[in-house]
Amino acid sequence: MTLKLGWGQLNLFKGHGYKVVLEESFKHEKPGARGQDRRWYEQIPTYCGGFIGLYQESPTEIQWYTLSKRKTARKILDAFPNHGLRLDDHFDGHEAVLYFPPEILKEVCEMAGARKKRQGRTLTEEEKERLAERGRRALHNYRLKKGKHNIPESQEIHGGPEAAR
Repeated sequence: MTLKLGWGQLNLFKGHGYKVVLEESFKHEKPGARGQDRRWYEQIPTYCGGFIGLYQESPTEIQWYTLSKRKTARKILDAFPNHGLRLDDHFDGHEAVLYFPPEILKEVCEMAGARKKRQGRTLTEEEKERLAERGRRALHNYRLKKGKHNIPESQEIHGGPEAAR
């Protein structure tokens, strides 16, 4: 079966709770090529350091690249015997690439350990400020620990210029 993948096709799985990121080289693309080719850069990261992304369009095939889960890739291959899955695990080390149709993307995401989107409420302004203050304090303590005692006055933990007013 061939599915027509349009711009942002993998982003359709946002409703299923999987995180979709852009491959790191996307920011170096020319602006004219970003819109039409974005689907090639969309990836669902997995906990093993791999990713799930588009491999080819006609027929549509998705790949799961993993650095360390060769056994899991073989289990997925065995779990869907009549779906046209292919496994390429002839690499050095523990790498593997599993190719599969988009119809079983959700199941493969679950078995491969795809990262889920953050499920939580939005922070209040007070909570955001409290987290920012903790971050500033941690950075200040880190700089002191590393011997960087010449911290600019504007970055002092005691408030800096804003507190002096």
